[in-house]
Amino acid sequence: GPHGVAYGHMLADVANVVHGEDPGARVMIGGIAYDSFLPPHGTRGFIKEFLPTVLATLNAKPGGARAYLDAIAVHYYSLQFPSIINKITEIRAIMQNHGVAALPIVVPETGYWSADSAGSNEARQAQRLTQIFVEGLAAGVRELSYFSVFDSGGGMETSGLFHGQDLSRPKLAYSAYRVLTAELTGAKYSRLLGQPGVTGYVFRMPQGSEKTVFWGANAAGSAVFGGSCLRRVDELGVANTINDGGPGDGDGQVNGQIRIAAAANDPAYVAACR
Repeated sequence: GPHGVAYGHMLADVANVVHGEDPGARVMIGGIAYDSFLPPHGTRGFIKEFLPTVLATLNAKPGGARAYLDAIAVHYYSLQFPSIINKITEIRAIMQNHGVAALPIVVPETGYWSADSAGSNEARQAQRLTQIFVEGLAAGVRELSYFSVFDSGGGMETSGLFHGQDLSRPKLAYSAYRVLTAELTGAKYSRLLGQPGVTGYVFRMPQGSEKTVFWGANAAGSAVFGGSCLRRVDELGVANTINDGGPGDGDGQVNGQIRIAAAANDPAYVAACR
């Protein structure tokens, strides 16, 4: 809203009380929308200058903004920013400009809808859920929480993991969420895959091995991995083994490399066979 200065003063007062009672407590700003901006930055919704105004207000106080904040909380929906990385990059730039670049970023609310009327479907929702969490990890987001378990209405309010309020009717996104947690529990982001035609992120797993999550960048593509045997898991948990030169190896040769196809925007997890 338009009350960034007042919010900053309130936040400082609250932070002093909270930290006084419990020095280990975390005080956050937000979660802020930072999306669907009002003119001149957009046509509806939120004020783009809110976060910079709050941080500037806190910086004018003793100790600066870092004395009052322990994290920045941001919501993410694919409205203004097509990728969560785009949004987090812009938020970090604002934080850098106001001396709080070292603070962690958390995303207490993110989701994607499944309704045809909102230009989506169940398969697309499952894909976007996976992409959002994978790219959130790659962007260094400390915590991400999906919203929500159940649909709250029609259109863009169909972000639930289940149809309506019925736990016996899971959507594909529920399967994608379960696969995501099974495949990336304990993973630490390492680097971009960096191959043409695909979007991909490489993670270091707790036991020291690497796992890549990749998808075709707006069109079908493929990526090359070293090794003689790879395990590929799609976002819904269907797994298959691909041997060098065997079925699924796009180059068809025994050459120490395996080329794996990637459908457009359809994530898959790839790691060496155990």
